[in-house]
Amino acid sequence: MRDNKSSSLILLSLVLLSLSLVFLCLWGYNFYNDTLKQKANLLENKKTPFIATSNNIRDSLLNIYTSTIDKLDSRINSTKISTDSLLGNIDNKLNEINKLKEDIVAILKNKNNTTNLGTASEKIEELQLKIAQLQNRNLEVENGNKNLKTLLQQTVAEQNSGGQNSNLMPVTDKLPATKTNITPVFTTADIRLTALTSNDEKDIETIEADETEKLNGSFIVKSNNYQSKSAEIIVVVIQPNGKILQNSVWEAGTFDTPDGKKNYSDKIHFDYTAGELKKLQLSLSTEKFQKGNYIIQIYYNGSIIGKMVKSLS
Repeated sequence: MRDNKSSSLILLSLVLLSLSLVFLCLWGYNFYNDTLKQKANLLENKKTPFIATSNNIRDSLLNIYTSTIDKLDSRINSTKISTDSLLGNIDNKLNEINKLKEDIVAILKNKNNTTNLGTASEKIEELQLKIAQLQNRNLEVENGNKNLKTLLQQTVAEQNSGGQNSNLMPVTDKLPATKTNITPVFTTADIRLTALTSNDEKDIETIEADETEKLNGSFIVKSNNYQSKSAEIIVVVIQPNGKILQNSVWEAGTFDTPDGKKNYSDKIHFDYTAGELKKLQLSLSTEKFQKGNYIIQIYYNGSIIGKMVKSLS
């Protein structure tokens, strides 16, 4: 009888011990899961502000870059650039500006890379500096032209007042009446050449040659003295291999320059009124675009009046 009671007590103790172990294991398992969830939530909370901060920085840099490009002075036209090229090789400055623009766009477009945002900020500051230098050079050329004109006017006035060379004509902004048959030269401004690719029937700008489906160009022409109602501008786009970019052989043609006949990419006829700022556009495509520099040259009456360089990588 006593043995049965002892056995029952031992059995009960074992059952209670087993249940305690089961409850302890369940508690440990739940505690471990709760700890993992807390760590995951903590990491997620840390990650979300970081992503938001990166996006805010990217948006801020994009706004600064857009504002910088919008402030490009339209007065930096081809006539002033041609004059300045004698002083400081303006083509190299324009190439540096275009290269910086492409580097910045490439960094800001890559939303998966947050480590290069500091580099983008530095490149934007460098871009702003180079644009400021280009604009200052433009002002220097303008001031130099004004000073030269003033000096010529003073010289002519002194000669006329002394009775010498009285047949000299005063310097004015207009051509002398005896030379009104000389065709005035157009000036150009805001020359652009944009590489585009199509996505869902929408044109998207790109800097990759493999993605490019067409090049769209635009520029503004102006002449204060042009008297005819119509005009013609010739556009030449030189590919990295040195050949002229043309839509097709059926649209090919040549025009006369002081250096002889040259092939052109597009010939633009337009109506014009003296003093008008006329925006002209063109679009060129080919089977495959090459990597490298594309040079757009604008001609009027056989003489080049503007150019710029576009790089595709």
